[in-house]
Amino acid sequence: MRVNNLGFIDPNGSIPVPAGPGDLAFPRWRGKEWISDQAGWEANRLREMKETLKAGNHHKRIALTQSGVSYDFPDGSAVTAQTRNDTDRANIHATVTNGLVLQAQGVTDPVMPFRDAENVTHMMTPEQAIAFGQTVLAAVTGLYQTKWAVEVAIDALETSAEAAAFDLEAAWAGA
Repeated sequence: MRVNNLGFIDPNGSIPVPAGPGDLAFPRWRGKEWISDQAGWEANRLREMKETLKAGNHHKRIALTQSGVSYDFPDGSAVTAQTRNDTDRANIHATVTNGLVLQAQGVTDPVMPFRDAENVTHMMTPEQAIAFGQTVLAAVTGLYQTKWAVEVAIDALETSAEAAAFDLEAAWAGA
């Protein structure tokens, strides 16, 4: 007497029983039967690995954006301009906008304060404020460009082995 893969006792082994998922290396139900679908499993695994890599890529861009941008202020201080959140970035945009307005009015004196991540206030001319904002925003834009390039590289992966070997840290090196 033996028990078939559906759990029924089949004393002679004569009852035809369709293959079950446990009998196949890469089981997938198709219509009325289980089939072995290694290609489908590989495609799903690759898709899941790419999604994980893309999520890591997205979080890497966010973490680097939130860490701030190094900037050499006109007073000689090399410090960090904070870009942690929308408020920080709005403050930088406002500094640039104010600089443009004051520049249009002919102001050339260092009348624009900006407080850095170390809580030190730096006085800048309107021209310096505009240059500051352009530098910080260019750095943030550069992070997006790196993210996009890494995403293209992830999309180009063709196997789960390639995805497993993909080094996200190395892809971001130098950013």
